[in-house]
Amino acid sequence: MRKIVGAILSFILGGIILTTNNMEVEGSNAYSRVLLSSYEVVEGSFTPGENVTLSLKFTNPNAQKDAYNILITYATDNSNVLPVYGQSNQVYIDSIEAKQEETVQIQLAVPEGITGTEARMGYHISYSDDTSSSYEYTGTIAAPLYANCQLDVQDIFVSKSCVAGDNSLLSLTYENKG
Repeated sequence: MRKIVGAILSFILGGIILTTNNMEVEGSNAYSRVLLSSYEVVEGSFTPGENVTLSLKFTNPNAQKDAYNILITYATDNSNVLPVYGQSNQVYIDSIEAKQEETVQIQLAVPEGITGTEARMGYHISYSDDTSSSYEYTGTIAAPLYANCQLDVQDIFVSKSCVAGDNSLLSLTYENKG
């Protein structure tokens, strides 16, 4: 098994940061490659207590070699996001032909008690080519967390000269718990 490791690339796709190992090797067609080329939130959002569906697009940019037996495993070290109950944390793709792409969808649950500003999900891709050589690499998706709006009103003060049915000024103290 060859582990292709290189410089780490980070770029932002619609507010979501994607980090992956650089797949540059000698000779542009020396190895088949499977890259996570893009993804988007199809349904839901990265909000605590909510489910989110991601569409992941995997590409084989090699011009000559197909990739086979592609196994994508996704997980988090600190349980930021998890597969929806009853779903697996693995996706299998039989093959991606040279210069082609394949799209899969995964459903994730964002735990209610999650804290911080982003939800991180690591992924590991392993695959083989037509010579039965195997390859693997890992990457990370970091999506911004959206907080639920929760305002807690502490105190409300109304002027003594307040008349029902007329406009009056209110003074209130609140705490944003979202």
